[in-house]
Amino acid sequence: MGLQDRDYMRERNRNTLDRMLRDMDRPFTPPQAPSLFTMTLACIAVGFALYQAYDWWTAKNARRKQAQPVVERLVEERPSATPLARPGSERVPSPSEAARVVAIPTQPPAPEPAPQARTGGTIYHCKDYSGGTFWASNHCHEHRALIDRIASVPAGLPFEQQVQIAEAQRHAGQQLAAPPAYVQAPPSQASQRRQLCESLDARVNQFDAMARQPQSAQTQDWIRAERHKTRDEQFRLRC
Repeated sequence: MGLQDRDYMRERNRNTLDRMLRDMDRPFTPPQAPSLFTMTLACIAVGFALYQAYDWWTAKNARRKQAQPVVERLVEERPSATPLARPGSERVPSPSEAARVVAIPTQPPAPEPAPQARTGGTIYHCKDYSGGTFWASNHCHEHRALIDRIASVPAGLPFEQQVQIAEAQRHAGQQLAAPPAYVQAPPSQASQRRQLCESLDARVNQFDAMARQPQSAQTQDWIRAERHKTRDEQFRLRC
């Protein structure tokens, strides 16, 4: 039995040495195939890593979508910076200034009407040497004409309104001074008073018509005073 055991150990050692020598002669020998358990663990690890990566990517996209509207709102609320002009060049207008420049009309504004000349409280009805008549704010001698009538009008009014008032006074005076037509006999005192009352009544109606037109406060006061004088004259004559 001792010889057999010794031969067995010698054979085993020789086989082990031969296997080591073969491994040394083939350094690039492919590794042994992994076991089924190792492959299963590797597949589980890869799947778990992929699941974690997908979960991280999904959470990142969700946070990006939530933050995007806030960024857009901040960009809209932030005023746009005015571009700076280079030295020696014209200033570049901002968008708000450009909008204001576009809104300016191209046509020039209409000129304001010139204020009408205002004169004093006296105007003159002049008659030139050719027979024509006209109203003037200064003396008729300055126009080389004769004085036909002097009218007292409210001061501070435009000359056109003063002429209208003076014309009303002149027409009323002509009606009062006009002689009755086709009078064959001297009129009686009652007839003269009746004609005078009719003239005064016509003058009151004329003042009422002037008061109904748009006039200034000063003109209305003058019309009211003249009408009051005419009414007093009617009361004195007992018209």
